[in-house]
Amino acid sequence: RIGGAGRKWYVVRKTGDGTVLVGDDTRHPALYADELWMERDAFRWTAGRPPPPLLDEGGGGLRALCRIRHQQPLLACDVRLCHRTGRLTLYFDKPMRAICPGQVAALYIAGGLICLGGGPIASAGLSYFDKGNTLPPELHPSGLNDQLVAVCN
Repeated sequence: RIGGAGRKWYVVRKTGDGTVLVGDDTRHPALYADELWMERDAFRWTAGRPPPPLLDEGGGGLRALCRIRHQQPLLACDVRLCHRTGRLTLYFDKPMRAICPGQVAALYIAGGLICLGGGPIASAGLSYFDKGNTLPPELHPSGLNDQLVAVCN
């Protein structure tokens, strides 16, 4: 809370040099990114290894669903594995709010019925704020609270 401020302010980013970026809305563009990456070796596949489409060194990918928070609706994404860097990168169809390193991203297929595995997020991609992009009118709900707010309004 910022003393004397007439409304709530939220920390949207902290940098290594001590800079703190704040916003007056939970929908600040600095909170949203449409990609994240994980280290291949840190990801735990349910089958013990990546699915065949990701093993194609020619850049093959996989269409999947992802969740980074408990009870968060699944979000469609493209999954790519870079064999050179060992990075597993997820590209989301809609911006995802508050992607944080250390959170676990779980991947699903078959409409969410089959869990492929999960692993810790190493980093989010550039935020919409960093890219200079505006947020689209329709955003992915970040969890149960977002769904309840949408229903109540």
